[in-house]
Amino acid sequence: MKRSILNCMLVLFLTGCASITGHDEIHDFIPGTYVRILHDEFTGGVDSLIIQPINNGTETYSISRRTSYQQTFEGKKLRPVYEKVEWVVTYQPATKQLMDAMHERVFTFIPKENKLLMGSAAYIKK
Repeated sequence: MKRSILNCMLVLFLTGCASITGHDEIHDFIPGTYVRILHDEFTGGVDSLIIQPINNGTETYSISRRTSYQQTFEGKKLRPVYEKVEWVVTYQPATKQLMDAMHERVFTFIPKENKLLMGSAAYIKK
């Protein structure tokens, strides 16, 4: 009994220390490559987001979105399409999200599921 109480106190102490030191699990999870597979009866492709900090110690990140897809029309595959877009976003510690104010995009991270949500589109971290 004594041992379980001590273990609970230790867990609470370590949790408190993490919040005091400002450790942010989401912030640590952000950098990386996130992928979404595009597939339906008319289109197949890949949409990826590459997120990197612009300067260590700041709340600013660059996101490079690379999309490639190929559509099918009347049973024939059309020419593949390749697109690349760059964004600069800021981390919002209060909401633990990345915000692109210029394009009104919000990026939400779910580390336990290894996911990023851009609106309703879900990406898996690779």
